[in-house]
Amino acid sequence: MLSKKLFNKPLIAIGLLFAYIFIHQLYTRGYFSKRAELLKATSCVALNVKLARNLPKGWLSKCDNNNLTVSAQSKLFNGKLKDPKKYNEFIYGELANNLILVARQSPGDNLERTFLIKFILEAPKGVISAITEGKDLVKLQTLTDKDLILKHFERTIQIIEKKSEEKAK
Repeated sequence: MLSKKLFNKPLIAIGLLFAYIFIHQLYTRGYFSKRAELLKATSCVALNVKLARNLPKGWLSKCDNNNLTVSAQSKLFNGKLKDPKKYNEFIYGELANNLILVARQSPGDNLERTFLIKFILEAPKGVISAITEGKDLVKLQTLTDKDLILKHFERTIQIIEKKSEEKAK
């Protein structure tokens, strides 16, 4: 019955064929999986939605399962450092301030349930990555004393430094 109607009106069959090809292309390009990932209810997605509104321009944040990755470019790209010997001090201070900003701009309950938070800071001499757990980063929302913040960083944050190849040669 259906095949008889399709043979009598071939335009409907061609339309159905084109619709199938269009939907199949969307499926193979990952459109539906990206959309399904956005609709997946995890703490990281809720955290990313809140952070996307409050992060400074040029910062990127994305979720991979329940792990958050935030990347930013150092302020040193915009200006020169007066004392080149204080480069490491400035970069690590900027990294600490950025982590505190992420902690304070995030809802605490979502931040606690996020497994890992990775902050990538692109600096002129290389890339610095800081990795910590969400339950540790949430404590930075309330700490105000510099010594307590420093001790907390030493205990909970792992830092990975990658020097750029051009500067190393």
